[in-house]
Amino acid sequence: MAVMVLVGGELDGKDFKKISAASRPEVFYAVPALDEGKIRNAKGNVAKSELRQRLSVLAYKYDPEKSTKDRFHMVRCPELDKVRH
Repeated sequence: MAVMVLVGGELDGKDFKKISAASRPEVFYAVPALDEGKIRNAKGNVAKSELRQRLSVLAYKYDPEKSTKDRFHMVRCPELDKVRH
């Protein structure tokens, strides 16, 4: 189990719960800081989950060279960002 850490961009240094190497994503999509309040204010867990899925647009790609067995470094990768419609 390792901590996933976002590196670069507006979420630099944010870490997430421990995850296994098998469940580590190649690309992780994060919610922009300005949109976190929208998720907190949503009513019910289903609404929060759906909103988080829709607002997760900032791409962070796994960097094997900087990662260790205890920390997965996910580096900001704007070219992989999802476009909101």
